[in-house]
This record gives sequence, C-alpha cells and structure tokens, in this order.
Amino acid sequence: MTLSFPPFSKAVVWLLGINTAVFLLMYIFRSPSLEYWVASNIGLVPLRVVLPPFELWQVVTYSFIHSGFGHWFWNMLALWMFGATFETSWGPRRFLELFFTGVVGAALTTIALSFAHILAIPTNQRWAPLAGFSQF
Repeated sequence: MTLSFPPFSKAVVWLLGINTAVFLLMYIFRSPSLEYWVASNIGLVPLRVVLPPFELWQVVTYSFIHSGFGHWFWNMLALWMFGATFETSWGPRRFLELFFTGVVGAALTTIALSFAHILAIPTNQRWAPLAGFSQF
C-alpha cells in the first residue's frame, strides 16, 4: 500500500480551472458594485430563484464563486483530492453527474431551508446573497 496524491483528471482540471478563473477575476476586478452584481445574479438568492423571472441558473452558478482565498483553496483541494479519485474510478461523465447532482441538491436544500426559516437567510429580500464577499 502506498500513499500518493491523486492524478489531475480531465473533468477535475476543468472544474479547478473554471473556479480559479472566476476567483481570480473577482479578485483582480474587485469592487463593491461587481461583488454586489455577482452575488445577486450569479450567487444563490433563494427568492430570485423561486419568483418570476425565475433565475434558475443560480442553482448551478453559485458553486463557482467563493468568498475568500480560504474558501476557494479548501474547496479546490477537496475537489482535487476526492474528485480525481471518483473520476478515475467512475469516469468523467459519471463524476460530473455526481458533482452537479450535489451542487443542485445543495442549492435546493438551501432554498427549502431558507423558506422554512431554518437558516438565517432573509427571504424577503430579492438581492440578499448567501455568500459575502467582504473577505477579498
């Protein structure tokens, strides 16, 4: 038995690249107006997902934004360590199905819990994002 790092598999590299590019763009061009726009239009805002005009893309796009270096770093480390292992065993298609099922499932659970008032998320505001960007 040997201890080694997992390989950088194709789908994991793409996900790492997309997440890193979004993080770097947010960091380089950081401003309160950009952070507000990204948080309210790309981040997960429960009220904007369930009310017209139904911004359904938010249940996926929120997974590509991060609120600080630590948030990005630990997410990418976990994605590489666990994702590469799953992708190597299952193949890229099945791994991406797992990944996006988790992303959408977490978003739907968060939306349901926010409207059940279990989470401290204001549902009466159309702009209140779930991720704060003040840590940049």
